[in-house]
Formats: sequence, C-alpha cells, structure tokens
Amino acid sequence: MTLATGRSLAGPLPVSLGKTAYRRSRKAVQGKAGESNTKQPAFTSSSTNTIRIFSMDEENKQVRFELKRDPYTPVAVLKAFVKIGLTLLPEEELPNFRESMAWIRDSDHSKGFVEASPVLSTFQPGPMPRNLIGAILLRRKALVKDLPYAFLVLAYGNHVFQVALPSPKQDKAIVGQELRFPAFPAPDGPDPVRYGQPRTAPLDLCGREVVKGERVPIVLGFDQAVLKDQSKARMNERSRP
Repeated sequence: MTLATGRSLAGPLPVSLGKTAYRRSRKAVQGKAGESNTKQPAFTSSSTNTIRIFSMDEENKQVRFELKRDPYTPVAVLKAFVKIGLTLLPEEELPNFRESMAWIRDSDHSKGFVEASPVLSTFQPGPMPRNLIGAILLRRKALVKDLPYAFLVLAYGNHVFQVALPSPKQDKAIVGQELRFPAFPAPDGPDPVRYGQPRTAPLDLCGREVVKGERVPIVLGFDQAVLKDQSKARMNERSRP
C-alpha cells in the first residue's frame, strides 16, 4: 500500500485550524468548532415521567432528536483515529511515527504528547450509504513545508474525518504555526439543492478530561407522517405467534 501524493490535499474549502503543537511546545489550538443550531431540548411527559428525546416539526416535515452521548475522553478518540492511520501505513513510513506508536499504546490519557492537532469533520446532508467505509492516507509533497506530513481521511455514512498523523520528525517546521488548508472533498450527496451543501468544521480532540452529558442533535426529514393507533398495534403484537 502506498500513500497518496500530488494534489490529494487540493479542495475547495480552506478551513483555519489554528496552531499545531506537540508536548514540547506551549502553543494550543486557536479557534472554536462552532455549535449546531438544530438543538431541541428534551422534555418529560408528566404522566409517564419518561424523557422524550425527539420533537416533530410537521410544517417543515422534520423530526429532531437530541441524543445523549456516552462519556468519552477526546484524546482517546484522537488516538483511535491515529491508530487506524498508522495501521494502514506502508512499512517504510513507520520510522517517521515512532513517537505516535508509543503514544497510542499508552492507556494513560492524562499524559501529553499532542497539545494541538488538526482534525476536520465534514457532514454530508441527505441519505447516504451506511454500509460503506472509505479510508485514504495522504502525504504532502516533498517541497511542501506548511502542512502536516500525513493525514488519514476516514469516510462512512454522512461523515468524513480528516486527521493529521503526528510525526514530530517530519513536522518540525509547522510546530506552533498557524495552519490553513483545504478539507478533503466529501462524497457527492444525493441532492445538494434539497439537502444542502457539505458542512465542515474543525474538531478539538486534544482534551484529556472525560466529557459527560454531551447532547448530539440529529435532524431527519420525512415525506408523510401517519398517526398509529397504539392500542391496535399492541393487540397485533400480542396476536403474533
């Protein structure tokens, strides 16, 4: 397997990611990923005391969910992405990532190695295949010095993640530097006019503290809403063998 080269990093959507730094640098990520404007508060039914995690907008034919994410440590997620990328590396590239390999093996997430690392998340609206996963490794050209040495691009469903693979050996020139580069193009959506254009934002996955209680908004569209008779549905379920 070989790393992609050439114009692989070309794209129409430059995003500022702030500064890149390893532990020996005191620089940190600058900028904010932004917040979704689709959040809807969960509500509680007084009769059943059951938390409802969705609301329906019949006028706009949308169902809005607000799901509670399990507790997670951001840097552990970053390690998982980096591990995927390192697993796909050609053998001759491994010496460039010895520090990263030791880092992902360490189960103590409180230890610093990457203080800031570029991660882009792109969301492609609309129905997309859920049973396909794509993974690509990108390497910068030999004469390019203002980009991370290598990226993993991981795509599945509606999401594309572009993750820099930390290489202190090859990235000395960009430590502490402001980075700005294009996002890897997302797969073509079913209908950009109907569902909208891909949305790209930077992610900060360098946090070492456990994140709890995070809410994730999801909006789904529908063509028709049909009211279901609950009592009849229960009778049908009971009558099944």
